[in-house]
Amino acid sequence: MKVTQCGLLIAVLTLFGMLAGCGREQKVETPLTPVQVSVVKTYSTSGTVRYSASIVADEPVSLAFKNSGYIVAIHQVKGFDGRLRNVQEGDWVDSGTVLARIRDSDYITVVEQAKSQLAESKSALAATESQLVGARATLLKSQEDYDRAVNLFNAQSMTKSNFEQAKTKLDNSQSQVDALQSQADAGRSKISLAQAQLEQAVIVLGDCYLKAPRRGQILQCKIEVGDMAGAGTVGFVLSDTSTVKTVFGVPDRTLAKVHLGDRLTITTEGLPGQEFPGTVTRIYPAADSTSRVFDVELAMPNSKQLLKVGMIAALELAEEKALGPVTVVPLSAIIRPKDNPQGFAVMVVTDEAGRPVARSRTVTLGDAYGNLIVVSGVQTGERVVTTGGAMVRDGETVRILQ
Repeated sequence: MKVTQCGLLIAVLTLFGMLAGCGREQKVETPLTPVQVSVVKTYSTSGTVRYSASIVADEPVSLAFKNSGYIVAIHQVKGFDGRLRNVQEGDWVDSGTVLARIRDSDYITVVEQAKSQLAESKSALAATESQLVGARATLLKSQEDYDRAVNLFNAQSMTKSNFEQAKTKLDNSQSQVDALQSQADAGRSKISLAQAQLEQAVIVLGDCYLKAPRRGQILQCKIEVGDMAGAGTVGFVLSDTSTVKTVFGVPDRTLAKVHLGDRLTITTEGLPGQEFPGTVTRIYPAADSTSRVFDVELAMPNSKQLLKVGMIAALELAEEKALGPVTVVPLSAIIRPKDNPQGFAVMVVTDEAGRPVARSRTVTLGDAYGNLIVVSGVQTGERVVTTGGAMVRDGETVRILQ
């Protein structure tokens, strides 16, 4: 009996232990914010500054649908294997090429209805004008009969009742002509409206076809057959890449040395040993609010299609004098501190108890040199966050990406 009671007690205690375990909350660890860092270093020049630039499309055009509907066809071209395939990024298309088509059956129905309405309006006007011709002939005869009746009545050769009958007939004929004339004018207005509705329906039907406005290369293809397109849905991005642009940023102290029409030469690591000349075609009038540099655009001839959109390029500009060692950080490391939106800061990563911790550090900015900017407030050798700094809180443990 005692053994049974002891076993029962153990079972009860075990059950309570299991229930207590189920009720205990499981602690979920918050994932660390991934960041990229760069070491603070010094920078000096011998009088020439190297700037980083990017290759962008020259006047890219986003082609968007005006109508809504399911995409039923995309322009096809021959692939490398000789088989037809849908047009894709990198393909060239001629001006006027129908790149995509949405289902147009509903829009064709509207056009046919507009044509039918226009035909009915023209038929009704033709009938009215035919009646108007007869009414005018009757009016002319009634006018002649009335004129003759006036002469006979004045000569007392016609009774008053016959004279009044002639006048009534003239008035009725005139009323009929006026009514038919109004009906004909209304019919012409109806035809004009029907014609305008037909023209509009034809235009809307034409908008079911997404056409290339000029010859160019497909930079982006954002649709597939079967997708539902809405008004404003972008299907393709097109650009004539026989000319591209190179965009780079210069500080205000260098801006006066760059002029519209200047000839500059760029290089790119993707095409080592080759130089590409370009002409300055645009200088932005305002500096970037964060980096405080002014964007400059070069127009680059690209007939051989060597330069690709998205490539990183470099160019050198001569400065007035050599620059001694100064402390610099990448421009991407500069952020706006949450407690002072008008100031500048960087997130410095320090080792605390074996953990990388981000600490906000207020800095003062100096001149920019390419993608680097002079700062005071950090020391050479410290690590600053270059990617993800705006998402990190002061004192937060981070995960450094290699």
